[in-house]
Parts: sequence; C-alpha cells; structure tokens
Amino acid sequence: MTTEKERLIDCESIYQQTRAVLNQLLTVSNFRPGKILLLSCSISRVEGRREDTTGDPVLADTICKAVWGHKPDNLKIAVQCCEHLNRALIVELVR
Repeated sequence: MTTEKERLIDCESIYQQTRAVLNQLLTVSNFRPGKILLLSCSISRVEGRREDTTGDPVLADTICKAVWGHKPDNLKIAVQCCEHLNRALIVELVR
C-alpha cells in the first residue's frame, strides 16, 4: 500500500515529468497558434500497470494540471478518454 508521503512524491515526480514532456513536444513540433493538441494517456500505464486496468483521479488531475498550467495560451487541448468511456474526445472550448 502506498503511503500518503509516497503518493505526494509520486505526484510531484509525475507533474515534473509531464511538464518536461510537454516542453519537449512543443520544442520539436510544428506548433502553430489555433491548433489542437490531442492527449491520450493511460493512468494505468503511468502507475506501471496493464493499460485500462485502473484509474486514479489524483494522478489524472496531476497530469492535467501540469499540461494546462504550462501550455501556451493559444494552444487548445483535446483529451482522449479511456476505453470505459468509449475513448471519447473531450475538446477544450475555443473562444
């Protein structure tokens, strides 16, 4: 069983890793304002488990905060849900 302290360390590590990956992606991509970045992530895989076997709202929240907190303002995000939600896309409202 994971202790609360271990969980906080894991979340901080995942937050930092997510920020780093986003920065790398934006550096090497042909990002243009107004485009949509599609994110698809298995929380089970983040936890080191087989895909689509578990879900952890705290880890999902950590990843989303890292992305939305550090993305360029003119980049819109779409997120692909897990198979339990028919892999639906949730698209950020464009205004």
